[in-house]
Amino acid sequence: MPWKSGFIRRERSTTDRRRVLIFPEGQQIQPEILPHYAKQMEWLQEAADGFTAEELATVERFLTLLLDTTESGAAAKTDSGI
Repeated sequence: MPWKSGFIRRERSTTDRRRVLIFPEGQQIQPEILPHYAKQMEWLQEAADGFTAEELATVERFLTLLLDTTESGAAAKTDSGI
């Protein structure tokens, strides 16, 4: 069972007692997952090397806003039972 190994955590939905929400546990899962993405990390670094620090700050700001918006939208969708 993945939750017993610490890779994920389970939480009951606050709006629907039949639902169980599953969340990855980053610190536990990283050593297992990261080696599979080593090549993608190299490609990402190569792409980032073509940008200035100011350009990367803009990209970071955009991605952070996108992630925050996506997470809040997903939370609202989960809480509403959709």
